[in-house]
Amino acid sequence: MMRNAGIFGAGLVTGVLIATSLPVPSQEHRPLPHESIAALRKITETWGAIKANYVVPVRDDTLAESCLAGMLRGLDSHSDYYDRADFAGLRSSPRDAAGIGLEVRASDGQIVVASVVEGGPAEEAGIRRGDLLISLDGNQVYGMRLKDVAVLMRGRAGSTVQVKLMRSGASVPSEFSVIRRATEVPAVRAQLVAGGVAYVRISSMREDTPQRFASMVEGLHGENGGPLKGLVLDLRDSPGGLLHASISIASAFLDDHVLIARTEGRTEHARKSFTANPRDATEAAKIYRNYPKELRAMPLVVIVNRGTASGSEIVAAALQDHGRAAIVGEKTLGMGTIQTIMPFNDGSAIKMTTANWQTPKGRAISNEGITPDAVLAGEPGPATAQSFGKSGDAGLARALEVLAARSAR
Repeated sequence: MMRNAGIFGAGLVTGVLIATSLPVPSQEHRPLPHESIAALRKITETWGAIKANYVVPVRDDTLAESCLAGMLRGLDSHSDYYDRADFAGLRSSPRDAAGIGLEVRASDGQIVVASVVEGGPAEEAGIRRGDLLISLDGNQVYGMRLKDVAVLMRGRAGSTVQVKLMRSGASVPSEFSVIRRATEVPAVRAQLVAGGVAYVRISSMREDTPQRFASMVEGLHGENGGPLKGLVLDLRDSPGGLLHASISIASAFLDDHVLIARTEGRTEHARKSFTANPRDATEAAKIYRNYPKELRAMPLVVIVNRGTASGSEIVAAALQDHGRAAIVGEKTLGMGTIQTIMPFNDGSAIKMTTANWQTPKGRAISNEGITPDAVLAGEPGPATAQSFGKSGDAGLARALEVLAARSAR
């Protein structure tokens, strides 16, 4: 029997978008249409043929798990089946496990580097967003499930993984030796730039992101010795994360109860609306207690790129739809589907796409992404640990130009 489940945003190996619990709709007492009966008969006949004729005996549970996996993986690249070991591993990681600092996604069987964690082992080794992974420690990854790729990337801290990849424009693969380590990347960094403009970089939407964001902006406000002239919010290569953190960040710039995003699906439980947190709510009041009130109206520019995904796309889209911010950079990834994890009592589970994100104006995020108001000629690039706030950052330079134009209105 299947139990209640939680909603997860899919696509990246890490940076999972988590929402609220979702009860699984009952299918009891619904007569199956003729085509469904015919399809099920085909499955049972194949099952019987395997049990009777396959070269070696096959266990029923092995057949059932293969059937479930095949059905789900045939739907899309995000739906999947988790056996007991897989599902247990999804919920907890070994204490000594470490990674290499890569976010990956699947595209027509290819495993693509979606983003590279700032200051992580992969960035230090020279791996870039957009690289196609070929193998990890000699294991070919083409057609591999994302969860299995994640297993290959993780291991004991201090151990080395051999990464072979193909880079756009290259004629031969490149190989890198990357040392695994536990990398704690600051979710938020901030500094004053261009005389009174706050520059804030959010690398992930974690539990502590809203509080860190608010505290840093408050600090910059005090450091500036007067009202800030504007704010540049950098979401490049930010894969998203916790849904409530994304909602809280968008709430910092919008009026109470303004629509931030909605989900659309076939069931009532898949259709939800998410609005800006009111300032009189306990959590929001705690986070934004000393937050500069004028920030709600001050000029705002958001920088995005192809690595901006999921919850970070939700933030950018909401600010764009409400005319609150100008978006600068390149089209975002378009990671706008929602997956529901449905556990079985035996410890296994299925993950299935059940809804799509939409912006306040009803635009679909999935496969569409967010188109900037000011598209840069050439890639705006990631805000790496080395380039943070530096004058050579083309994305930041363009954002400051747009901000100045908005301030002059």
